[in-house]
Amino acid sequence: MLTITELSKALGLPPYVVDYAVKRFGPEPQDRAGNIRLWGDNQLDEVRASLKRTASKSLVRQRSQVAS
Repeated sequence: MLTITELSKALGLPPYVVDYAVKRFGPEPQDRAGNIRLWGDNQLDEVRASLKRTASKSLVRQRSQVAS
């Protein structure tokens, strides 16, 4: 089981970026330990997909602001 910090270390990104992507696009945590959300090792690819969706949404927003 992995916490946000462990996911961020595995992905080489800051924890706040991973946390935002997971809250916005999923996946849901497999379990909780009190206040701590826990994801399974097998969910790492799903988290990567969420990060890609976050990046693509950010690029769309940036391009629309430049065009205005």
